[in-house]
Amino acid sequence: MWITKIEQDKGKRFRIYGEEGYLCSLYAKELRRYRIEEGQELEDEVYDALVSRLLYQRARERALHLLDRKPYTDRQLRGKLAEHYPAQVIDRVLVFLLEYGYVDDGDFARRYLETYAGRKSRAQMLKELSGKGISREQALEQMERMDLDDAKSLGSQMDRYLRGKDFSDRSVRAKAFRYLYGKGYSAFDIQQAFSERGM
Repeated sequence: MWITKIEQDKGKRFRIYGEEGYLCSLYAKELRRYRIEEGQELEDEVYDALVSRLLYQRARERALHLLDRKPYTDRQLRGKLAEHYPAQVIDRVLVFLLEYGYVDDGDFARRYLETYAGRKSRAQMLKELSGKGISREQALEQMERMDLDDAKSLGSQMDRYLRGKDFSDRSVRAKAFRYLYGKGYSAFDIQQAFSERGM
């Protein structure tokens, strides 16, 4: 394969591009060691050695470092690693992480739901989990296991929003309704919560 472009990346790395686009990021000493130059051919054996040894080891260490700081979903971790590593390296790293339980989307969803169950609506949590790469089915399965109900979180959100405000003011009730509806609670549940509070 031909090296079409080498450009300075963040810090001391260089981004390497081939005919099909971005390949990987390497340091200057590695460019010299593997004799990688712009406009030159990179032999398949050299690229395979880079991918199977150097880049895999570096990507695995980077992933473990990231996971040491906070949990990530499969998709989030892929996104982080894609900044510097080719897809085949990322796939191999994720296989390793999944095999040893370092990445578990089901566990991530469970922990997320445990943290936010009393503060966010089911709809809001589903949307946020989806944004993190958790499938709707997986999130709903965890919600069923935990028997999550919007009533508790709706009550706490309503109390927090209405604290210090005049409930008898129609505009306050209208704003509260819009706020809660925007957070993913159904109109029926909001009206029922208003009724229970004599509003």
